[in-house]
Amino acid sequence: VLPLELPSVAAVGHAEAMAALANGFAGVSILISPRTERDVVESQVDLTRALLAGVGTDTNRIAMLDPADPDALHARMVDQLAKRDATQPTKDRSAGSTFRNPAGFSSTGRADDVHDLKAWKLIDDAGLRGAKIGGAQMSEKHSNFMINAGGASAHDLETLGELVRKRVLQTSGIELQWEIKRVGEQCETNAD
Repeated sequence: VLPLELPSVAAVGHAEAMAALANGFAGVSILISPRTERDVVESQVDLTRALLAGVGTDTNRIAMLDPADPDALHARMVDQLAKRDATQPTKDRSAGSTFRNPAGFSSTGRADDVHDLKAWKLIDDAGLRGAKIGGAQMSEKHSNFMINAGGASAHDLETLGELVRKRVLQTSGIELQWEIKRVGEQCETNAD
């Protein structure tokens, strides 16, 4: 949801909406404020829908939300949070998605895109859902989330991550790329 009421999000155009959709967002909702120039936003939404239709993507992935219906907005937000809580370890300590989905698979937003090569699927297929080293663990709820199950060191986290990368490469031939930005010196890991 892009709230146009915020000064830092003063305007949105088709380029921003398309970039969000191309980078894995399931949809873009633009929350307009009473001060928003509706015709400008509507023209950008129409252009985005035309571009989406041109590449075979669902045009309902972009929507304008009118602040006149705060109950509908609240219901939508509650629904989205419930979906996320049901599929991701939101109550656990995690840095979010650990590895990027392999390039070219389920990341383009095209209707004919392949969705069977997600990072979590490759991790599952390698038998690493719930794998644990020290206090670091691949989540049971969503295997592409590395969690601190208690007392994990940087060494535990990096060693587990490198083990996952190695096993996925062995079982699928695909090299996972870290999505988490690692800073500082890398630990010496023994990912066997």
